[in-house]
Amino acid sequence: SIGCLSLRLSCLTTIYLSFFFFLMIRRPPRSTLSSSSAASDVYKRQDVALTTITDSSQPLETVLGEKVAKLSRDLEHRAKASNEVEVRLKGQLSNQGLIIDSLQAELSKVKTESEEEIKLLESENGYLKKTLETNCIPYKH
Repeated sequence: SIGCLSLRLSCLTTIYLSFFFFLMIRRPPRSTLSSSSAASDVYKRQDVALTTITDSSQPLETVLGEKVAKLSRDLEHRAKASNEVEVRLKGQLSNQGLIIDSLQAELSKVKTESEEEIKLLESENGYLKKTLETNCIPYKH
């Protein structure tokens, strides 16, 4: 449909532009000559990508189309992995919610039982006070 086609073109355009912005990244200053630096690795990959595009016997549109297709597949793979992580985390969150609900119910039950025990102890304390008073034994706090 037209909406789907428009969305695909929009995605391809975004990927296409992102790829060119990636190629336009400045080189680091010459003080970053360490072969182990992350920047060095990025620029090595950039040089390989540029060499592949410029040395190819295929038309530029074909080479870029293949690159965009690869980036699209990578993007879909990452989106799928991200969705799987999201589902797993939502499941964990749901389980934690059930545990919290269970603990709150247990806490409420223990609180009710404690209140009933306090009332019973107060009642027994009042009975003991009356018993002491009727037997003429002074009650001391």
